[in-house]
Amino acid sequence: IFSLEGHVSNIFLSNNNLQGEIPEVFAAFTGLQFLSLYSNNLSGSISPSLGELTQLRYLWLSSNQLTGAIPSEIGSLSQLEGLDLRGNLLTGVIPNSIGDMSNLMDLSLDSNQLTGTIPSELFGLQQLQTVYLTQNQLTGSLSEDIGNLSNLTAFDVGFNQISGALPSSLSSLSKLRYFYAESNQMTGVIPSDIGNISQLIHFYLSGNQLTGEIPDSFYALTDLTSIHLDNNQLSGELSPAISSLSKVSAINISNNQLTGTIPTT
Repeated sequence: IFSLEGHVSNIFLSNNNLQGEIPEVFAAFTGLQFLSLYSNNLSGSISPSLGELTQLRYLWLSSNQLTGAIPSEIGSLSQLEGLDLRGNLLTGVIPNSIGDMSNLMDLSLDSNQLTGTIPSELFGLQQLQTVYLTQNQLTGSLSEDIGNLSNLTAFDVGFNQISGALPSSLSSLSKLRYFYAESNQMTGVIPSDIGNISQLIHFYLSGNQLTGEIPDSFYALTDLTSIHLDNNQLSGELSPAISSLSKVSAINISNNQLTGTIPTT
């Protein structure tokens, strides 16, 4: 295989029992567009030399035992559309250079040991459709610049140490269907115009420190199927309008300070 460096465009070696480190020689495959090594037993760090694969469109390294930091050289992959590094043992911060990956649509860095804040450069990637950062050790707040991600359909930062308020610009994400920020340290209120996210299906904010009332516009989210607002400090009267959310199959608003009666219709 390594004698075909200039001719190989796709390498799929996923779902095996491959061990050892990712070979440096992969950097010689200058025409490579797909590199799929997920679900193996690969170890060691992600080599900065992978940044030389400037034609790469998909890099799938999930479900291995990779360690160390995400190299800043990964930002050189300007053609990359999908980056999947979830389910490893990666540490350090998300590099600012990720903002140079202008074609990136799908980002999965979940289930690692990443620290630091979500880089502001990430919110300039206007092609992004899905962002999965759950189950790391990320800190800081969610930037108001999240409103720039007009193509976003799924955003998951659950089970981190995110603090601060929910950005009001969240309400401008008209294509968002899945929002997960449970088990963090978020404060403040649910934005009053949250009802503008008309395609929202899942809304998970349990296990934070949110206060205030559930805004009236929330009950306009008629596509919702799963609502988790439990274990916060929400107050006010539970609106009878909650019965208008006819597609909901799971709702948990326990362990708050809500009052009123349970709607019967």
